[in-house]
Amino acid sequence: DVRAAEEGVRQAREGVTAARAGRGQVDVQQRQVASARAGVGQAQAGERVAAVQLSKHVVRAPISGTVSARFVDPGEGAAFGQPLMSIVSQDLLYVEASVSEQDLSRVDVGQSAEVTVDGLPDEVFSGEIITVEPAVDPQSRTGTVRVRIMAPGDRVRTGMFARAKIIAQRREGTVVVSRDALMTDDGLNYLFVVEDGSAARRDVEVGLQSASRVEIVSGLREDEQVIVQGQDRLEDGDRVTIAEDTGIGSGPR
Repeated sequence: DVRAAEEGVRQAREGVTAARAGRGQVDVQQRQVASARAGVGQAQAGERVAAVQLSKHVVRAPISGTVSARFVDPGEGAAFGQPLMSIVSQDLLYVEASVSEQDLSRVDVGQSAEVTVDGLPDEVFSGEIITVEPAVDPQSRTGTVRVRIMAPGDRVRTGMFARAKIIAQRREGTVVVSRDALMTDDGLNYLFVVEDGSAARRDVEVGLQSASRVEIVSGLREDEQVIVQGQDRLEDGDRVTIAEDTGIGSGPR
């Protein structure tokens, strides 16, 4: 081992020193000096080999964190590939989220997300997508996305239930309407607006969509009034009355 090798180096050097003390006396002592020098070289080589072997027995964790589980005891042998410990890093927490196959094509590494944790309902954490699994589960028809939680702090713990709202794309200054206002006819999207007291049909092109809102890319001006209730019973040109939303009645509004 390293200590034995170091002791060998020390003894060999003492031999060199002792041999040099009587170097001028006889030829035998000169041979002793040469032999002692060779011994020093061999001992130093052994020391280097022992140091290399020792370094190979040191297991270093790839991350800094807290040991959450230990699978071997001190002094116990370990097989190749056998896990030794489980380490949790608060700086590398992530959420495994399921995304429907319809939305998976719009999700990519590097996109932002907003993460909420059930145990901390009043806080929203920033997140970033770090991986998107290439396969879709044939049963659930969803894909798995990993969202890294940025600066989670000490209160977010491994195993907590979390939800991630993935921000596929941001757009500023766009026209957005309620999804309820949008209708389709032979594959065309349209809605009704109020124009001079009558319902006017507007064929529109839609963009980004959420569960309750739809972006209108073209076909609608920002200042137009969109009918959001009773429009399924309207025809282009029908007279309408703008009413306050009192929750009573089901006419066009």
